[in-house]
Amino acid sequence: MALASEADVSPALRAQAEAVCRDDAFRLCADAIPNEAAILACMRPKRAMLTGPCRKVFDKVVQDVRR
Repeated sequence: MALASEADVSPALRAQAEAVCRDDAFRLCADAIPNEAAILACMRPKRAMLTGPCRKVFDKVVQDVRR
């Protein structure tokens, strides 16, 4: 599970997102797995439903993708 393509997010942040957000991704966006872009798109409107640690990493991922 990942949140965005390797080109969009640093490898360290990508690994952190995979570790911290895996359960949230399966709980909220199982249909999007394994498509990384689809997982990110699915999680955006569900941000408030993410666990605290995942939300923090998710916000960093979104910032990286916007750059």
